[in-house]
Amino acid sequence: MLLSKLNRGGVAVPPLRARSWESHLHNDRDPLLSQRSALILLLGVLVGIGAGTVAALGDADPATAVLTGASACGAGIIFFNATIA
Repeated sequence: MLLSKLNRGGVAVPPLRARSWESHLHNDRDPLLSQRSALILLLGVLVGIGAGTVAALGDADPATAVLTGASACGAGIIFFNATIA
């Protein structure tokens, strides 16, 4: 183990090249999203799926149904972000 003494109170600090690349990765114990963000995204996706399904059942072509669902998902995320405290 290579340690270099820096002028920081005599504390041994490992040099940059000796640090593992894994130290820069996300800690597995920390959540990627907060519970609020996950709830807002989930509700937005559910609204988008519902709107796309209704559009598809209403004899819209598939591209229109997908665009309707994506638009409703975006609008749902904006709505739930403003609504949920």
